[in-house]
Amino acid sequence: MTGENMKHNYKLLLTMLFVAIGILSSSAYAQDYTECSATEAECLVAYHNGDFVPYQNALRNTILNDTLNGERKHPDRVYVLETGGTYYTVDAIVNQGFHLKLRSQTEAEVGTSSYFGPARLQLKTDESGGTNGRLMTVQGDLTLEGLFITGMHDGGGTGNYLPIRISADNARVVVKDCIMEQTDFALFGFDSQNNKMYVYDSMFRNHINLTQQWEGRGLRFEAGADSLIIENSSFLNLGMTVIQSEAAPINYTRFVHNTVINVGRIFNTGNFWKEGYVANNLFLNHYWHGEGDADGINDGTREYPYTGFLVVGPIAPGFGFPDQGRRMVYTKNAHWRDPQFATYYSDTINAQPVINQLTDSMFTTFDATQDLGGFYYADNWEGVDPNVAVYHNAPQLGSSYPETEISLEANVPKMIDNIRDLREGRQSPLTYWGWDPGRNPSPATYSVQPLRPNTLNPGDFSYDNSTFLTAGTDGLPLGNLNYHDGARADWESNKAQYVSEIEALAGAVKTFEVVGSQQAEDGSLTGTAAEKVFDGFAYFNFESSGYVEWNFDLETAGTFDLNVLTNMNGNTIRGQRVIVNGTSIRDCMGWGEYIWDSTTDNGDCNPHIGMNINEWTWTRINNADLHAELSPDGLVLPAGANTIRLEPSWGYQGFAQVDVLDAGTDDVVASLTPLNADYNLVGVGGQTEMNGEEVEGIASGFKSVELGDNGTVAITFGGEEFDAGTYRIQVFYTQETDATVSYTINGTEIETATLTADGSFQLSSSFAHSGGTITAEIAGSDANIDFVDLIKESSMSTPTEWQDNVEGFNLSQNYPNPF
Repeated sequence: MTGENMKHNYKLLLTMLFVAIGILSSSAYAQDYTECSATEAECLVAYHNGDFVPYQNALRNTILNDTLNGERKHPDRVYVLETGGTYYTVDAIVNQGFHLKLRSQTEAEVGTSSYFGPARLQLKTDESGGTNGRLMTVQGDLTLEGLFITGMHDGGGTGNYLPIRISADNARVVVKDCIMEQTDFALFGFDSQNNKMYVYDSMFRNHINLTQQWEGRGLRFEAGADSLIIENSSFLNLGMTVIQSEAAPINYTRFVHNTVINVGRIFNTGNFWKEGYVANNLFLNHYWHGEGDADGINDGTREYPYTGFLVVGPIAPGFGFPDQGRRMVYTKNAHWRDPQFATYYSDTINAQPVINQLTDSMFTTFDATQDLGGFYYADNWEGVDPNVAVYHNAPQLGSSYPETEISLEANVPKMIDNIRDLREGRQSPLTYWGWDPGRNPSPATYSVQPLRPNTLNPGDFSYDNSTFLTAGTDGLPLGNLNYHDGARADWESNKAQYVSEIEALAGAVKTFEVVGSQQAEDGSLTGTAAEKVFDGFAYFNFESSGYVEWNFDLETAGTFDLNVLTNMNGNTIRGQRVIVNGTSIRDCMGWGEYIWDSTTDNGDCNPHIGMNINEWTWTRINNADLHAELSPDGLVLPAGANTIRLEPSWGYQGFAQVDVLDAGTDDVVASLTPLNADYNLVGVGGQTEMNGEEVEGIASGFKSVELGDNGTVAITFGGEEFDAGTYRIQVFYTQETDATVSYTINGTEIETATLTADGSFQLSSSFAHSGGTITAEIAGSDANIDFVDLIKESSMSTPTEWQDNVEGFNLSQNYPNPF
């Protein structure tokens, strides 16, 4: 018998044992763990006690037993997981403040005959058939190497939302040689700030959509990040997007030498890159959904007829840097879409380009080659088939499931059926379009299949297109270099040079930092300048980030209700955070936020059923109706100072007013409106009256300064002193006609500028400042000034932290193909 057959039969025995003993109660092994040595850094964690039946919480309990007062018994602890082992998680693994380092045994250390593939992390259902939903809550640094992490629990479900949740600020997350698969959303979610994530030589696969087109993401960031570096990895079958960061930008992104196949929609969700480099990648079947009626292509509401695969747009003022200070490179990327999709699109679906008009305008307006900024878009390919090996040829695995051994090309009809199911309402759940050659397709038994390496990642994503084999900025093949002998090692040896060459395409490095900001109405007004206050119906509109907050006083303590004026913008259900004195209140459903639901009949647990979703409407939140355990007396408020804060969770909902009422009455004790709110990074709007005509050009704070025939507004930024250096001002305005103004800094006029009617801001030329306070005067006629930013301009060194060795154990160099 060959070694491979022996391994297969051995793992088949494991499978039979797992199934036979799987009916044992979850509590049987709840306390089993490995005792780790205090003198050796590495701790081999057993996943069974000799019968090959996985313990439950084996890894979690080992970590808990190894931890005292937040420290491991050995300061450089690495938890080593057994090859082929299944590490079930019933209760989430938590690393509170320490660096958690996990790796799987490798073939090199155990030998070919004893290697059964990577160790697997997986959620385990409890006696009720549910799970806790979380594999890990990461509260410190995290390093993962050589692991197989699945979002499918042992009962076959894939709906757990973000099972690996990074909740620590400033965490460093390293993923190396890992396979992440089978989830409806994303396995990794960051709800914290300033994190750094590094992904090398890994595979994200089958993050697909079963109920909606927005499911299936690679990585999700809810508060931006410091840096994201993804190199020599593959993404296969993502229903929606590769990178999602809508609430805030990622400061530095590098996505280089990756192979991306079958992403349903856009590459990135969130268009405000700060510094991004996307180069030398291979994209097959990008935005294969196309866009149809459901995407608004025919209703006349879209500003741009196409969305495009790569999305880049202007930065919002509140993020603290202007577009001139951003750097974005998109080069040497190849894009090809299977002609089967063009046949499906016909005349009713719009095939999506790589970039749309807005993204193109960003690269043109701030073109680095013309010294206009730091944007560079050049030398990309569209429509050339790279001839990837398993795209047109079925893998020959000799498995027990030959019907699964199909080419990616043969899987396209299932993909088309999936999106047709959704758009035409044909069936739910939607057609499954995952690609799992050689594996039992039954969801009920999927999780206990033999873990042979070639069934984990059977795809050979090498190709023979001679142009692409040397087309990279570095002369290396496009896409994941692990599929090309010698290329991966070349990249590693010359990485610093190759990365510097990519970054240099964005031109000279400059920073533009907003160091001061002032509302025009708070300045000194002379001549015909006068404050203008919007006197119509004012509102806020949530998208994916920001907040609205009110501070108010109550004469007496008591129990209160809220009456919230909202607009669902056509959505049947929305959830946002309603935070009262620091606590997010929950309705009786107990979800993570307060829910407005117009359609679901939850008995007495849906006060908003039947609400109008297409216009402004009052919705009442009663203290008596809040969740009894999660928000008991959530609206019992003290006398004196109180705060109500609204934050987007689902986003895409409007808010115009919150009235605080004596509980059980209609007596208003505090009326909170946009004009007395503090807010940031949310949209502002106005109508002539509630549900009336929209008013264009609403100023931030709903106040501005009209210069009139000959007016001046003078702004001293914060009254503070600024260091000597080079500065600019950026003037934000709103008006219906062009206007000419002059800019004067500390008594010296620096330029005359035109504020065009089709624009909303203008960046001045630079000026030297010798130190001290800075006063800017904007003078002219017919202009309507909203606010002014003070920007410090300086040179910047290219970020170099990526060159550091990743913390923790030495990462193995499995070149070529580590899979």
